[in-house]
Amino acid sequence: MLLLYGFLENHPFDRQRIAERLEVSDRHLTRLLNIWHEEGMIEYKKGQGRGIHSEVVFKVNPEERFVNQFMRNINKLTLSDIEETLNLPISEVSKKVIKEKTEILLYQRPIKEKAREKKNVFIDYVDSLPDRVMEENHGQPQSEHILYNTMCRLYDLNDEGTVANGLVAFDEWHGSRLKIYVRKDIQFYNGDILYASDIAESLNHYLNTASNDLLDEIIQSIEVVSAFQLEIAAAYRTDLLKPMLSSLKAGIYKSEGDHILTTGPFYIDKYEQGSVTLLRNPYYMNPAGDLEKIKLVNDINQYVPYLNQKNMETRSIPLRNRIEYALLNPHSNSLDYHQRLYVLSVIQKFKDAYIKGPQKIDHRAFQQYQERLPPGTEPIKFEKPLKLLCIDRMSFGTDPLIQFLIENDIPVLTTYITSDDYHKMDLKSLEIDMLLVSEFIPNAYRYLYLFKNAKFSGWFREERLAKNLVHVYKNKHKEYWTYMENQFNSHLIGGAYVMPITHASKRINVPGSFKNIWSSAFGVIDYNQIIVVESGETKQEGLHNEGGVS
Repeated sequence: MLLLYGFLENHPFDRQRIAERLEVSDRHLTRLLNIWHEEGMIEYKKGQGRGIHSEVVFKVNPEERFVNQFMRNINKLTLSDIEETLNLPISEVSKKVIKEKTEILLYQRPIKEKAREKKNVFIDYVDSLPDRVMEENHGQPQSEHILYNTMCRLYDLNDEGTVANGLVAFDEWHGSRLKIYVRKDIQFYNGDILYASDIAESLNHYLNTASNDLLDEIIQSIEVVSAFQLEIAAAYRTDLLKPMLSSLKAGIYKSEGDHILTTGPFYIDKYEQGSVTLLRNPYYMNPAGDLEKIKLVNDINQYVPYLNQKNMETRSIPLRNRIEYALLNPHSNSLDYHQRLYVLSVIQKFKDAYIKGPQKIDHRAFQQYQERLPPGTEPIKFEKPLKLLCIDRMSFGTDPLIQFLIENDIPVLTTYITSDDYHKMDLKSLEIDMLLVSEFIPNAYRYLYLFKNAKFSGWFREERLAKNLVHVYKNKHKEYWTYMENQFNSHLIGGAYVMPITHASKRINVPGSFKNIWSSAFGVIDYNQIIVVESGETKQEGLHNEGGVS
């Protein structure tokens, strides 16, 4: 097919000449064309009648397909095989990719197909698991652990929560078109090269299936320029584009049969009842840790045997850019302004009494709720109970807070839901007064992510100030964003609608030998960073930390 592609690039369809170029008979050529047509690689239109010529339309890029096939088998090839491949009629770009990968292979340790040792397996308990992530449930919030650890994005968030290049090697704006040069060292877990065409197809699927209110009318098309270049045609140049393409939901993947191919540090090996298994991607561009296998479970019966291992430790891992907070419904008919002030002032007292350490969020603006209550008046009374919706994953625990509210004369009617159900529901459809929730809120783009991904937008999106903020996101440089976000923040505090409580954390159980466990900038555990330290290494590390060498 590669030879056919090369011939038709420069010549019209001529059966006799094509058969000669492919060194096959006319009958064999017909058979090949029919096979490729049935496999969906070409569209073969037979000419009928005098003067009507046959036509071949390629539905895949044969050169990219050939290079991917080559990469899957590179470990089995000799240098002579590689030299013969480089003499084929392929582009200089493809030849360069093959040469670079061959040179890397000469110095690279052999690819290991299976997990090496049981000690390098981590089992993590999560709230819920999808039956399938990338297609039917693509981008669902409860799959954040999977999305982050299996998929790469054009843009990432750095430690400060601002946009940094991910799969992008270089980009530049030309008027309203963003030209992107893709890194050439990226491979899917089966060895396939990541091409610009793969990115375009994945992003188009994301734009067509996900809710993209902030990107509406901005992205007009995504065009493949060459093997490693693409252009995003926008309605106008905007700073909004890159932060939106850094979303976990914008992770890049491609479908191949029943498999979803990804380029992250791990890939999905299998789904089972109550668990998802991830294995190390042997071709990942930046392997940092020692784990070979991750098993995510939400079945306690599968988790208990792991807990019963020797030398297990429980650790609390801060989740960066993830905040747990109370949000009051601006449309509630049950609470007036002074009642909202009182509820939030009681939550502040709870924070002061029960939440300690660096995870606690303390800010003078939120301590003023108590001061803004009318002085010298009777205690605030509630004719109806406060209807509270609690998500079951608050790290500080919801029961102590509810009891504290009741002790301070706030009647509470509580509903508990799972995080899975929470992400499926529509806040507007529920008659509740207050929500306790944990959300991903990067400091650099606070309300951008809240309006795009969080339930927060259900209550506040239609307000005039919120619409002005969205307009600024879409049409102004990011230097203007901070000013508008501060205005909106003042509106929330002035109306007594919000109380940040604590930075979220996750309790995990791991063997004592597991080190370097931390959260990514997306607020989920980065499994790729986990190091397994042998007992001898631990001892040496202890001597070093104690100043054992004089």
